[in-house]
Order: sequence, then C-alpha cells, then structure tokens
Amino acid sequence: MTRSNPIPRTAGRRPAKALGLRGRLTAVMLLAIAPLLGGILGIGYLAGDRLEANAAQDLADEAGQCARAAGRWEATVLRALRHVQDMPAARAAAVEPIPARAALANLGDLYERSLRLHLTGVDGRVIARSDGAQLQSYADRDWFRRALAGADPVRQTIAVSRTFGTPTVTFAGPVRDDAGRTVAVAAASMQLRTLAATVQCDRIGRTGYAFLVDEAGHLLAHPDPEKLTTLILLADYPPVSRWRRAATAASGGAFRFADPDGTRWLSHAVPVGNGWVAIAVRQEAEVAGLARATVLGAGGVAGAGVLAAAGLTFLAVGRWVRPVRALTAAAERLSLGQWGSTVPTSAVPAEQADELGVLAGAFNRMSSELADAHDRLCRRAEDAEQRYRDIVTHAPIGIYQTSADGRYLKANARLARIYGYETPERLVHGLTDIAGQLYVDSGARDEFRRLIDRDGAVADFQVRIRRLDGQVRWISEDARAVRSPDGTLLYYEGTVQDVTERLQAEERLRHDAGHDGLTGLLNRAAFEGRVAGCLRRAADRPFTVLFLDLDRFKLINDSLGHAVGDRLLVEVAARVAACLPDTSTAVAAGATGGPPARMLGRLGGDEFAVLLEGPGATDDAVAVADRVRDALTRPFAIGGQEIVTGTSIGIAAGHAGYASPKDLLRDADAAMYRAKAEGRGRYAVFDTTMHEAAVRRLRLEADLRRAAERGELFLAYQPVVSLENRRVAGFEALLRWQHPTEGLLMPGEFIPVAEDAGLIVPIGQWVIREACRQVRRWRDARPSLPAFAVAVNLSRRQFRDPGLVALVADALAETGVEPAALKLEITESVVMADGRGTDDALRTLAAIRDLGVGLYMDDFGTGYSSLSCLHRFPIEGLKVDRAFVANMSGRRDYAAVIHAIVSLAHNLGMRVVAEGLETLDQVAMLQALDCDYGQGYHFARPLDPEAAIAVLLDGPSSQPLAA
Repeated sequence: MTRSNPIPRTAGRRPAKALGLRGRLTAVMLLAIAPLLGGILGIGYLAGDRLEANAAQDLADEAGQCARAAGRWEATVLRALRHVQDMPAARAAAVEPIPARAALANLGDLYERSLRLHLTGVDGRVIARSDGAQLQSYADRDWFRRALAGADPVRQTIAVSRTFGTPTVTFAGPVRDDAGRTVAVAAASMQLRTLAATVQCDRIGRTGYAFLVDEAGHLLAHPDPEKLTTLILLADYPPVSRWRRAATAASGGAFRFADPDGTRWLSHAVPVGNGWVAIAVRQEAEVAGLARATVLGAGGVAGAGVLAAAGLTFLAVGRWVRPVRALTAAAERLSLGQWGSTVPTSAVPAEQADELGVLAGAFNRMSSELADAHDRLCRRAEDAEQRYRDIVTHAPIGIYQTSADGRYLKANARLARIYGYETPERLVHGLTDIAGQLYVDSGARDEFRRLIDRDGAVADFQVRIRRLDGQVRWISEDARAVRSPDGTLLYYEGTVQDVTERLQAEERLRHDAGHDGLTGLLNRAAFEGRVAGCLRRAADRPFTVLFLDLDRFKLINDSLGHAVGDRLLVEVAARVAACLPDTSTAVAAGATGGPPARMLGRLGGDEFAVLLEGPGATDDAVAVADRVRDALTRPFAIGGQEIVTGTSIGIAAGHAGYASPKDLLRDADAAMYRAKAEGRGRYAVFDTTMHEAAVRRLRLEADLRRAAERGELFLAYQPVVSLENRRVAGFEALLRWQHPTEGLLMPGEFIPVAEDAGLIVPIGQWVIREACRQVRRWRDARPSLPAFAVAVNLSRRQFRDPGLVALVADALAETGVEPAALKLEITESVVMADGRGTDDALRTLAAIRDLGVGLYMDDFGTGYSSLSCLHRFPIEGLKVDRAFVANMSGRRDYAAVIHAIVSLAHNLGMRVVAEGLETLDQVAMLQALDCDYGQGYHFARPLDPEAAIAVLLDGPSSQPLAA
C-alpha cells in the first residue's frame, strides 16, 4: 500500500505560515481558560482543607469495618456454639462420648478449622474436641464455671491456651437435657492470630492501622501478627479509656491524642457491641503532608491540563475546510471497512504544509497499520476457531448439538467414547433416535424436552443410557435450547459426563452411613429407622426388639487388646445372625403382610439389637433369645486363645403406644440390665417396673452428683471392739446418704449407681478426707483420748486410681492425723481381679503401707482364693465375713473355717476382726477361737460422731454396748 507523504515545498516560495492565526487562537484560549485555572487552584486548596476531614472519615470507616467484621465473627462463633448445644449427642455425651466426638468432628468441618469446638463434662473434663486433640480438663477455666452456672453463652477474658501456648478467646454455654438440667458445657475458641486474620484489621496509609481491644484492654487483633503471640494488656495506656468513652458517646468516636514521645495522632473508636472496641489511628503529620501535596498537585495538574488543552486546540484547528473534508471522507471510508483508505496529497495545498499535512500523513500511516492489523486479526480469529475446535474435540467431557427430534448434529470424541462409538462421525450417523436408541427409559427424553421447554435449560439431568456394546451407564446432561431471534428452536447444545462411578460411590457412602464399619450390620441410626417403620405398622403387624449386651467384654478388651475385642465382635455378630433365619428379609414400608422380618444391628460398643417383625414375632423372641444365649456361651477361638463370654438380653414388645424408637430401645435396655442384675447370661422381658426403676436410678444419679457439696452424705461409725478386754479399738466409717425426698439411703442403694456413673472415685476420696477430718475433730475436742483407728473401705475403681496414694498422704497432711489412726480395707476381689496379686496391686499396697497406714483384707474367704500369695500382701489384718459368723453356731464347718483363718493370720503376724456379731454366744465362740476383734450389732449399731466418742470414752464394759 502507498502511503501519502507531505507535499514538498514549491521551489523559490516559502509556504504560508499559520503562526498569526495560531498565535491569535492561542491567546484567545489562554484568556478563556485563565478563570478555569484559578478555579482549579481554588478547588485544590479546598480539597487540601477537606483532606483531614476525609482522613477522619477513613478512620471511622476502617474502625467500623473492623467492628462489623468482629461482630460477624462473634455471630459465627455463637452459631457454632448453638449447634453444639443443640446436638442430641451433646446431651448424652457424659454417658456416650463416642457419638458426641463423631458429631463434633462433623460439625467442626462446617466451620473454619481454626475455630476449635469443645464439649466438656460438668466436672470440667473435655469429652470431645472438633480438632481431635488430646483431651484435658477445663475445670479451672473462668468461662467453664460461668457457663456451668448460667443460661446464656459467656465469653472468657483472653487467656493463654494450654494447647498452643498463645492467647485465645473462648465462648462457652451450657448444654441442657430435656429436663433443663446442665449435662455438659459447649465451648468454641480461636487463637488471637486467627481472629486477627478473620477480622482483617488493616494498615491505613504509611503510619495508620486498625486494631481491636476487649473490655479489659487486651489487644485482640492487629495488622502485625507478632503482637498477638503473647497477651498484651493496654488497660494502662491512657487513650484506651478515652477510646471506650468516645466509642459510646453520642458525638461519635473520634478524638486526637499525643503519644508519650509527643507524636500527634488522629483516632476513631467504634464499639463492637459485646464490650470490644475497634480503633483506627493515623499520625496527624502524615495527613497534613498529604494535604500540602494535594494542594500543590492540584495546581500542577490544573496548569498542565490547561496547557495540554491549549496545545490540542492549536493542533486541531485546520487552515481550511477542504483538507478537513478530505480527511473526514477518508475516515468514513475507513469506518466502513475499506482498509487502507488514505487522504490524497492533492487535497492538501502546497502552501498549507503544516499540522494538517502532518495529520494527513499520520492518518495515512494509521490506515495502513489498521489494514495490517485487520489481516493479523483475521488470521488470529482463524487460529482461535481452530483452537476452539481442538478444545471441543479433545475436551474431557462430551459436547454435542442435537435436533429437536432427537438426532445428533455434532459431537466430540469424548461423547463418542462415552456412548461406545469409535469416532464422532459414526455416532452422528448411527445415533438418530435418542429416545429409542440411547435412553434406557424412552420416556426420559420427553421429560428432558419438557424441562428445557419450561426453563430454557436443564442442569444435571441424570439418566441411564445403553452404550453401543449394550452396557448400561449413568450420564449427567447440562443443556440449553438455542433459538433464532424470532424464537424458533434451532437445536439443543450441551455437555455429557459419565457419572456411573460417582453414583456408585454415593451409594456406597449411603450404605456406610447406615451400617457399622466393623461388623457390616445396621448401625444405631439405621436400626432406629427400621424400628420407626415398625412403629408405624404396629397396629397391623406385631414386632419385638431384643437388646443384647456382652458379658465381661470390657475385661476382654482391656486384658487382650482392642484388636482381639474387634475380632470377637465380628464373630459374635456372625453367630447372632446365624440364629436369625431370613436375616436379610425386609418388609416394605406400609406392608401389612409378607414373611417375618429379621434385622440385626450393632448399636455401639458391645451392644447389639435384634428386630423381629411379623406374625409370631412376640412368641419367637424368647426362642431367639435362647438360641443366641446358647450360641454365645460356646468359646471363641481368636488369636490362638480361647475366649469365653456370654450375653444378657432384654426383650421389649413394640406397640403403637411408643412415641419414638428411642423409647422402645430404652425399655429393652432396662430389661437387659434387669437380666444382668439377676446374674448375667440371662434374658428378661420388659415390664413397667423396670422403667420406674431405671427412672429412679437416673434420678438418684443426678442427685448423687451434688450430694456431697449439699452436705447430704455423712459417715456413721461402728465400733471395733477387742474381744480380749472389751475396749473399743477403733471404728469402721460407713457411708450414709440423707436424701432430701427419699430419706436415709444405705450404701447398697446408691453405691452401684455411683460405680456406673463414674462417681465412686470422688465419693471415695471424700470419705477418706472426711474420716481424717473427723479424727482431727475428736482429737481437738478430747486430747486425752486413747489410741484408736478409723477404717475406710476402698472400692475397686478407687484402688486402681493412680492418685490414691497421693490422696491419702494429702488427707493426713491436711488434718495432721497420725497415719496409724487410718486403716484402709480392701476385698480379695479388688487385689486379685487382674490375677494372683499383680505387681501393680502390690506396689500400691506397699506405697500405702510406707505411709504408715494400716491395711486390712475385708470379706476374707468369700472371694478369690488368695491363700497362696497372702504372705506377699503388706497387710496387718483380716476381716472374717459375716456369713461365717452368722452360721458358725449351727454348722461346725463354718467354725472350723474361722479357726483356720485365725490360725493362718496369727502365723503370718496378722490380726483378725470378725464382722456381724449379734449374740453373746457368737462373742464367746470367737473368744474361744482366739479371734482378736469383733464388730456388730451386739456391741453397737453405726453411730454419729458424738455417740461414737462417748462409746470410746466408756472404757471396758462387760455388757453389750447400746445400739
């Protein structure tokens, strides 16, 4: 293309100059823009004056943004806290911690991983954490005590986290059961560094920044994360109190202050609404400098702009209209796509070879470059179209166009492979009827068209298709209708994905969600769902539930390991399933006929449940229970060991009166506990008295948790009398409970409850401390009292408590009681439970004896056979069980046993105490057998402290002591 150049000057003649016109236009422009220049400069000064006000507004905006972000964060935390409080698993966490931990881990996935969720028991020990960290106790935390005592969520003053060692903010609230009692405490916590990242307090300019403080003055959020690794308290920083007052003042939260080094600051404070304050600060010097720069910059920009405008005007003015018309015509041709259009040189007079000539030349060059650019764009468009075709051809999903009557117009290679064709061309030619050739259900094509006609598009339309080779697969289609401007349907276009594997994976997930991962049986949720269906059909179709609990499973698990325990559970499940004919049979929802349904589920741990539905289900329950019981009494061979277990079974018949499956399982569970209480390896059928007993037991458990702090527990003291001189040698401390509504309760009524509820250890600790305190009170009241000792019974769990020895030492140290005044009584079964005198048991006994505290073996002769290792125990005496004493008058063999025990004890240097003495004849016989001490109603019933000290002071007596 030929580009036009400026016309050369005519020889001997100088071109006409346009300087005169150019000068006049320039002068006129300068006169015209002078007022504008002055106005711009004035605006610059006004802008400088307003900059400080804008800077203050920026601080207010930043502080407000920080406050709103903190408020939204707090709302999120409280919402997470409410989710934890509302979880059914949280209300039962103290009894069943595993579901609570699983539910809390799932709930933790819904929120930020940085937000740690806790579930804590009423004793402060952590039951579950969303991050799966090691459990610990929060009993000493202020938020725990406040949440336990209050109804609303509380927030802790910022404290250093035990887990991470960095400052953390915590929200907590009580978890209440259906009766309104607090059963746990839910908490949500976050490190300050994570809180700062969430709130996003930013820096402002070069010197400014936003930060967040709480009501105590702790620094919560700051742009510098290093400032949040330790607790920073700004309460003594003078501006903090002013910020708090300014944040709540009606006049707004802005004010100025000076640092101790004299630096002046602008600041703005905004309350968050929970006692926190968001603050934004910036140095005054920076704002003033910006104001000066704004004024100078505005003047410079204004001047430059005016000069530029004058120059452009000067260049824009042409000398004559004709060259302008030529230029305009060329531009019009160019705009119509006539690439390469130029201004002819004849249109520019020779005497006017000035800016217009330059403009014409520039236009010509531009036109030529545009023509070249057009050519390049065309080539790029062709390349882009080719790339698009390549993308469609090699796309990882199927892409197509189809006609409205079900013929494929276009398809890519991936779609051909999905449908089983070798090439897209073969697909287009071979697949001409989508409804008949492709879809397994031809009616699905009508549904596809109906949806796309209604909405214009379909998304995730899942349908089964039959490939060319006959294989059936699932696909998901996304499609839309393509129409002409007048609305006529042209074709459908869309994408296809093979989702067969995804749907199979989802089906596996649904299966896993309803089945136990270890045994493959129905889990608790799925089993309860089946029971719920049975309850809906209960009027027409009877059913029964059997609740199974393995006997001695905990002992097996603890002694042989969880791996053996898991294998045992799998084999138990197989044996129970073999006892249930037609285990896989299921009854459709709403069915009233059909064969009996037999369903087996694992509810958790070693608990299983059987559902029997259909005619004869109630009668079959006992037969099934017998078969299951017999099957589980046979030994299991696992890991080269023979394991013997058994089961206790509770049976409850379903009927329409049950409100929920949980109620029915509760009653079956109650029947199981009745069977276990009657001797294990049994079954029991539910009746209403079991429920009443269970309710009473739960009520006693709830009352027992606070019985000690309410002063309802007390000790009674039964004298231990020397059979040689009839002097009181000491007392046995016996626990009693003065219940506020049920009156005086004996240990047999509440000690089993305490053991099941995990309260036996703290109650036992209280008994030891109270016995020592009572000895101290007696000694302080009567310094001249003769030497005596008080005996306290230890439970199995208390004996296994690692803190037992330290507890005894602390109780003696706190009260100043001499160690010889305290005796601890343990049964044979406690010492021999893990074998014939394990090393751990011997170490515990030796540590207690090293304190100077005496040890007695209680109920000797009724438990394990410990004669072979009795000499190894560091005990000073034996207590003969009352059963031998009660029967020795009528049976000589019992008297012989007592004589043997006394002889054995004396040969080992031990003393003997006979329990249950009620008659003078028994006293005489024991004296003849050389027994050392006696204890029983013949001497005295358990006494209160005042009566006990009176008996101690009475001295020797030839008559029985008053009861």
